[in-house]
Amino acid sequence: QATKRFISMIVSLVFLVASFVLYLEFIQPAYFDAQNIKGEQLSLKLFIEREQQTIERVKNLISDYEAQSRERDAILLALPLDEDIGGALAQVYGIVVMSGIEMQSAAIASGIRGSDFAGSEGTVSSLRRPIGTTVFNLALSGSYESLKDFLSLLETNIRIFDVKRIKIGKSPVSSRGVDNFTYSVELTTYYQARQQI
Repeated sequence: QATKRFISMIVSLVFLVASFVLYLEFIQPAYFDAQNIKGEQLSLKLFIEREQQTIERVKNLISDYEAQSRERDAILLALPLDEDIGGALAQVYGIVVMSGIEMQSAAIASGIRGSDFAGSEGTVSSLRRPIGTTVFNLALSGSYESLKDFLSLLETNIRIFDVKRIKIGKSPVSSRGVDNFTYSVELTTYYQARQQI
């Protein structure tokens, strides 16, 4: 009986030692490996999430930049960086052609509004440029409807044109029973002039 108990204790001890060895040799390393893999997966997941957030931020910045570029381009078309008399005259002539009115002559004058960009203490702002003006004095002729079309196209033109003065006279020549008139039109357009130091 005592021998059986002794053998049973030895077997139990052997199983205990074997379990401990098995735990140390196989289970514990596998557990640590699994923990390391989980840690690596978590780190990789966090890295991917951070990268995705960074990519989204970059996309948003690019989108904002493109939107600002479009706005800047639109502003530059409406208010160019130089006088560009040729471009302004070409736009006026295109509007004349589209409206069906006839241009007899055009005179051009330019000037700069230097006082527009004085700061609160009389200093010139470094963030803004003075606004230059170009004045077109046009001699036109045509029907009243063509004048209205001309003014409507000017109003929707991308470059800003202000109508400062219109004089209307009766034309001695009529076309197809439609009364024609002569028009003296003063237009002002604007540009961003260089600051004068």
